[in-house]
Amino acid sequence: MNNNDVEKVWIWKIIAILENGRFRWSESLADSIEKWTSLFILLSYVFYVTFSHGIYYTIWFLVLLFLSVSILVVVNNYQFRYRRRRSEIRNNRLRLITKILMSKNEILQTDRINSEIEKIEIYSNEMSWINLDMSNGRTIQNRIMPFFISISLFVFVSFFWKSVVSGEMSLSQFVWITSIFLVVNSAISNFIVFYLNLTKEFIDIEKLWDFFENTPQLQGYNEWKEFKYKSGNIEIKNLTYGYFEWKNVFENFSINIEGWKITALVWNSWSWKTTLVKLISGYIKSSSWDVIVDWQKLSEISLKSFYKNIGYLTQEPSVFDGSVLENLTYAINRKLKKWELEEVIKQSNCEFIYDLQDSLETQIWEKWVRLSWWQKQRLAIAKIMLKNPKIIILDEPTSALDSFSEEQITKAMNNLFIWRTVIVIAHRLQTVRHADNIFVMENWKIMESWKHEELIKTWWIYAKML
Repeated sequence: MNNNDVEKVWIWKIIAILENGRFRWSESLADSIEKWTSLFILLSYVFYVTFSHGIYYTIWFLVLLFLSVSILVVVNNYQFRYRRRRSEIRNNRLRLITKILMSKNEILQTDRINSEIEKIEIYSNEMSWINLDMSNGRTIQNRIMPFFISISLFVFVSFFWKSVVSGEMSLSQFVWITSIFLVVNSAISNFIVFYLNLTKEFIDIEKLWDFFENTPQLQGYNEWKEFKYKSGNIEIKNLTYGYFEWKNVFENFSINIEGWKITALVWNSWSWKTTLVKLISGYIKSSSWDVIVDWQKLSEISLKSFYKNIGYLTQEPSVFDGSVLENLTYAINRKLKKWELEEVIKQSNCEFIYDLQDSLETQIWEKWVRLSWWQKQRLAIAKIMLKNPKIIILDEPTSALDSFSEEQITKAMNNLFIWRTVIVIAHRLQTVRHADNIFVMENWKIMESWKHEELIKTWWIYAKML
């Protein structure tokens, strides 16, 4: 999907919509094929039997079927609103429980545990009332048609039993007509069960359909012309971008990042520096103008070919469930030599790998439970070094490192920076003092730019920060 839309939605919501919707849809589809087949055979049999003994039996059956469907639709529309609300409450309660588990210490320290539990109880009580109302609705759906059929059977027995006693109707004919009632009852009951099982899954399926219908697809990943790297020069002119239509984070923004040089972006947390590098990397796209890399517009080139030349270390380093070796070599499409791997491990200060239980084959597991934050960040830096890209984007690359480790890794990465275009976002100015150009940003505007030595002489924003 389009990454502009991913940025607006929590990832866990997208995963929940896709996973729940896919599961419900595939399950309902498989179940529907089986149930539709058996229901079609049963209804065909009832039509044949009733029509062969009189058109009025068929009409009577169709009236009952129409009546049952009408009642089902009315009651199910009533139920559908409750299912949607119950789904929202369930998600909110789950999110609140997750918050309590993840922020347990802070909640205990601030004596907020009782208020958080009260919120959970409110959700639970509301869900209990909704379940009660839905239970009443299900009772109506499950019992109303058998009730009508029972009434019809009672009326039939009352009116026609006298005919049997008087000899006007044979006992076998009476038993046969009674059996038609039972067959009709079975057909309608099966239809009710099938309809209820199908529609009760529609909340998740509807979300899945809405997601695919309303979410734009990612364009240009494997399309358009091949990107040709030259010097890594990046140019932006009059760029406008906003996560939402009612607010832009960039308006008529321009910047020129020279190739084969180190460019630093510094200043406060709301300068949208991370958004800017996401635009430069092609992860998101601007609403006006374009990002031009080596005189090629990103909107006109294949992002797949562009990403081969990009190394992007985000604030949340990409480390996934798998072995340490799988993580390190994920972007490598060739067989690495042992000395290459060992050299990168040394340069990135990742010798802690050898102290893990299975060294490079150690499984990291979900949520990186085997790694600390600084270990995860060092692994991500090592991945960048192994890929050896032409354009390097580093978003707070050493934020989790101590001063000694930061100095070591900065020296190692400086070797990697030679003849590369490097963009560094940093709050700690030690990381960027050797940059060829430093842009000081406030909100989305460039307030000053120069080298470190020149900027400290101005005694303006950068000098005060230092």
